[in-house]
Amino acid sequence: MSSGNDDRRRRRALAAAGLAVWDHALAEDIIRTGAALETALGLPRGGLNGADGEHPVRRMHPDDAPAYRAMIEAARRAPQGAARTHFRLRRADGAWRWFSLRGRLEDGRFLGVVAALDDGAADDAGPLRPLTDALTGLPAQEAFFGELAALNHDDAHLLLIDIARFQAINDAWGMRAGDRVLKQLARRLSCVADDGVFAARLPGDRFALLLRDAATPSAARRTAARIGRLLEEPCDIGMRQVRVGVRMGLARVLAGSGQRPAEAFRQAEVALSEARRHDRPIVVFDAAMQGARAASAALEQDLRTAVANGEIVVLYQPILSLRAQRWAGFEALARWRHPRLGVVDPGRFIALAEEAGLIAEIGHEVLRIALADLARWQQAHGEGRLFMSVNVSAAQLTPALAPQVAALVAAAGVAPGDVKLEVTESLLMRDPALARTVLDEVARIGVRVACDDFGTGHSSLASLRTLPFHTLKVDRAFVTDAGRSRRGAIILNSIIRLAHDLGLDVVAEGVETEDQLRMLANMDCDMAQGWLLGRPMAADQIAVALRRQEK
Repeated sequence: MSSGNDDRRRRRALAAAGLAVWDHALAEDIIRTGAALETALGLPRGGLNGADGEHPVRRMHPDDAPAYRAMIEAARRAPQGAARTHFRLRRADGAWRWFSLRGRLEDGRFLGVVAALDDGAADDAGPLRPLTDALTGLPAQEAFFGELAALNHDDAHLLLIDIARFQAINDAWGMRAGDRVLKQLARRLSCVADDGVFAARLPGDRFALLLRDAATPSAARRTAARIGRLLEEPCDIGMRQVRVGVRMGLARVLAGSGQRPAEAFRQAEVALSEARRHDRPIVVFDAAMQGARAASAALEQDLRTAVANGEIVVLYQPILSLRAQRWAGFEALARWRHPRLGVVDPGRFIALAEEAGLIAEIGHEVLRIALADLARWQQAHGEGRLFMSVNVSAAQLTPALAPQVAALVAAAGVAPGDVKLEVTESLLMRDPALARTVLDEVARIGVRVACDDFGTGHSSLASLRTLPFHTLKVDRAFVTDAGRSRRGAIILNSIIRLAHDLGLDVVAEGVETEDQLRMLANMDCDMAQGWLLGRPMAADQIAVALRRQEK
């Protein structure tokens, strides 16, 4: 049985979530609503709940009061006491305003949340937000927090879902296409929502689900995996179909433990953050993540000022022409020199930049620096003799990429053909249609495109056929295998011949021995890159090495 303390705790939890409470003690026929509803109706404090206040049911429209009483009776019969309804309440100026109410009946009390069904944006009378998302028709964030706060005795799981690369769909095909995708995803979630699953849309491209019937983490994980597969099915945006990826964070909700709804939500957000950082479909929260997340959050704040403070530096790894036996170009590699921590591991800070939405800004800065250095080297050693390769992240693969690159190329004063953008197969396969649209524009301005880590993706040959590549960078695994077995050598030789037949240059990555270098020369490979030929170096070191090479 719930105690009075439990009721007060639940009311405080609902209020803390920013929701208007509706607490009806049926025996006494007393309804406590809190100040938010009074404000929404334009009433002074105490206008509903004070000693002289009017009973909320008497402010209901005469046609709606019977529906409210019928809802209370339905809640008495419902297995979990859950019920919902909507009604009109009379405002202070005499006008009627629609509200929605959902909650549970337990121990003679109906406790729930009430919210305006209109948005009230131009209405000075009320801050209450709607419980239903206008675009998708799913319950909105306020409704989700209400459902979360109203949990009584049974443990549940909270699932947060983030739609990966949703912004790219908006950028490529417009916000109407993005809205169509959100609506289709919402319909799929509506199909799984029942008494055991409560689904809601959060602001932006996120959804939240309350899994009431998943009592254990393994059961919740199975449910989440099923939902993830459902959401990753193709979406129709008119002339084409697109696929989205999902990242999910899962946290346990301990009903009756004193755990605040915001705490459970925050734990799910931490798990979701881990899923995004490590590119995993789903991560389940555990306590160890909390400390790691705090350290990561502090590092993220430092990263937000790193570009402005000049902490992002660029190192360059040479790429050797096997025919000319001289450096043909360089790959630009971003490094973060933290003022206290020193050089931050690239794998760590790049993943953090992607999660924090900073990778596009950092990528732009790396390209700017790299092209400025290339211009200086070309002036000293002859134009057209050196090129610069720069990696492109998923966040940069939008229709804005080609204009941005064109502006940086013009500002640096280098030839577009001396610039290469490297994209990995795995990145391209996330959205092949968008990739082709963006890379076609890049090729149209004269900038070259390289397929990085060839052979590690899922559709290597298909990408060579459909995308405007100029260069193929063969993954180091093929170079290593070719030096170890005859079969590996046959595969590598076939890749090089195929690329040449398609009119592509070939760069072999991960060259670490003289034997590998001779093997690649015998296979007529164009260029090679690896620690044998040069480790990543600062710009001034490259300048010195180029002068030595000239001599």
